[in-house]
Amino acid sequence: MKEVKYPENIDILSVGAMPIIADYCNELGMREIVNDVVRWDKDQWSITPGELLIAMVINLLISRSPLYRIRQFYENTDLDLIFGKGRVTLPVLHDRHFGELLDRMHEANPRLIFDMISTNAILRHDIDLTLLRSDTTSHSVYGAYDGAEHSALNITYGHSKDHRPDLKQFLYGLVVAEGVPVAGTVMDGNTSDKAWNPEMIRELSEMVVHHVQHKVMYIADSAAVTPDSLHALHDQMYFVSRLPGTYGLTTKVKARAFAENQWVQVGPLNERNHAAEYKLWVTEDELEGHHYRFIVVQSTALAKSKLQTIQRKVEQEQKKLQKMISDQEKRRYACEADAQVALMEFLSACPTAFHNPAAQVQSIQKEIPRQTRGRRPTHYVPEYETLWQIVGQVGPIDPVKLQAAQHFGETFILMTNEFTLDPVEVLRRYKGQISIENRFRWLKNPTGVDQTWLKTPKRVLSLGYVFLIGLLIYSLVERRLRKNLSQETKSLRLPGNRLTKTPTTTAFLQLFQDVSVMTVVNPDGSIHRVLPRRFNTPELQRATRLVGVNFMRFSLTPEEFDEQLHT
Repeated sequence: MKEVKYPENIDILSVGAMPIIADYCNELGMREIVNDVVRWDKDQWSITPGELLIAMVINLLISRSPLYRIRQFYENTDLDLIFGKGRVTLPVLHDRHFGELLDRMHEANPRLIFDMISTNAILRHDIDLTLLRSDTTSHSVYGAYDGAEHSALNITYGHSKDHRPDLKQFLYGLVVAEGVPVAGTVMDGNTSDKAWNPEMIRELSEMVVHHVQHKVMYIADSAAVTPDSLHALHDQMYFVSRLPGTYGLTTKVKARAFAENQWVQVGPLNERNHAAEYKLWVTEDELEGHHYRFIVVQSTALAKSKLQTIQRKVEQEQKKLQKMISDQEKRRYACEADAQVALMEFLSACPTAFHNPAAQVQSIQKEIPRQTRGRRPTHYVPEYETLWQIVGQVGPIDPVKLQAAQHFGETFILMTNEFTLDPVEVLRRYKGQISIENRFRWLKNPTGVDQTWLKTPKRVLSLGYVFLIGLLIYSLVERRLRKNLSQETKSLRLPGNRLTKTPTTTAFLQLFQDVSVMTVVNPDGSIHRVLPRRFNTPELQRATRLVGVNFMRFSLTPEEFDEQLHT
């Protein structure tokens, strides 16, 4: 059989969706920002810190490899097509260089780098800052992290939103607008949301004054309702938050809502099957020295979820009362007065959330033991003494208490300092918090960010901000993609033959996961790139256009593409 010889000047290299992500990084000036802020020596570094960061971000969005495997990720990849001719070579993508980048980012302040990149995103993508959503989440890590570099980041135990109190953690604080992170912090593992909110509110007040001409609205969970946060928000921003149950006003307002029983029927907020339906009741009241509007929201979905919880609590209370009564009935008292005192103490200790337990003092006759040994005489007459005991009953479930618990569980209270906005719109804006929860879901994706691959807190801190930068790019791609799709009638076909007009960035990038380019080395040393026909399709061309990237970037380097545009 004749041996087949392949031309040595032809190669097939992988590119995937990397040109798209690289273009977004370049659009935000990421390379220039990092190169200007980070300390580095052009004569000593074989690759710029800006290129290293872009390489990390591309890897994070596509593969999410640990630092020591990033070089492997870029093997058989057309690096010139992605980064530019001669900018990045495979040998320089060493984990030592990425570690050095993280050290230099920490030295330069990684939050400053993120803030500068996010500011460019706000300006170049025209992000509307009139509606800001904030929240925090915890990120659990494995490892000791004992006593080292706590000034960088205190990785320690705290309230775990991952439900892993056995692990140490650090926290992310995030503020998004139109689903795009516009502010973010990486914080100590024991930082309180109640301390983070007022600090972030003050920072946002200074930031948005340069971008927005009127008051913005700050939306957060109940941790934002503290004296410090309310003081920071007053006269600075409108806000919507959830009134926490720790305030006595919560019970008072809910009781008034059900007493007046003048609910406004809203129905579902969306057209999904089995969507929750809502009823509203609106009032005004004072809290922490200021006047606010309170909207009591009754939710059918919340009623269903709380019903099981209430039933479980009823059963728990019943079992506890039965045990308390059983233990109490075994006790004896020498006089009625002692028994009456014990009865009052017993009844005050009984849980009464759903039942009305009852108990009475009863006398009993107890035989007095004989003082002599041996059998009882034939005609022995025993002597008795009178003792006292408490006899109790659990009692039936109190329907009034049960109904009150159901009413309290199926409602929550929104509070705001905006008095003109329609209450339904206030509810709609608060329910939009799902957008920031989706961003946290990406950050905590177990395939990539559930592990922290570094052992020094300062590198963990810098890597945390790299994750936030990656999330920023992810969000910008998704925002532009969905915005452009909303203006077209045709949906986007995703892998698995799924049609959608609201794709995630992850699903979108999977369209390009197999894309490769054929490179031909010409006699003069120049390289000609050809995109195979199976990738040069109308579907991929449209997908690329929807995210604002020219399809020619899959066959032209950044320099060649710029030259092509200007000819």
